Amino acid sequence: MTTLEFNQEGSGYVARYVSWGAAVVQLERAAAGAVSVSANLPGMEAVQIESFDDAGQNVIFNAAIPAGMEVTIESATEVTAANML
Repeated sequence: MTTLEFNQEGSGYVARYVSWGAAVVQLERAAAGAVSVSANLPGMEAVQIESFDDAGQNVIFNAAIPAGMEVTIESATEVTAANML
């Protein structure tokens, strides 16, 4: 299991990592709100690949993103814990 670190950027919270392949991500947050996942090949623009506009306070989702891609997870609310398996 890997812990993801979210940092405040503007009005949201963001974590970035390089994918090692398919994974499951679980977020525990201070409140419900939007969550989005973007990915890109190194050196290219990020493209949104998943969006949960009305996500609950705690969220779990599959991140089936090919190994080597750069991944960005954005949360509209504070993330208090985040793990990936």
